[in-house]
Amino acid sequence: FGLGAETMADSVIVRWPSGTVDRLLEVPADQVVKVVEGSTVSSVISLATPDVQLGFPQPNPAVDF
Repeated sequence: FGLGAETMADSVIVRWPSGTVDRLLEVPADQVVKVVEGSTVSSVISLATPDVQLGFPQPNPAVDF
């Protein structure tokens, strides 16, 4: 999900198939968060800002007929 320009989500609610509900508070943006059912956050991995620039789209020269 996206947060737009926000740097943090107030809370993230996870509803597990077992019926357990976990609520994470003040979750920073641009993170991969691993959640273990019934406990707190297991791990957080920061996302690196890509150091690449996309070029202009080019037509595909393949003939497909």
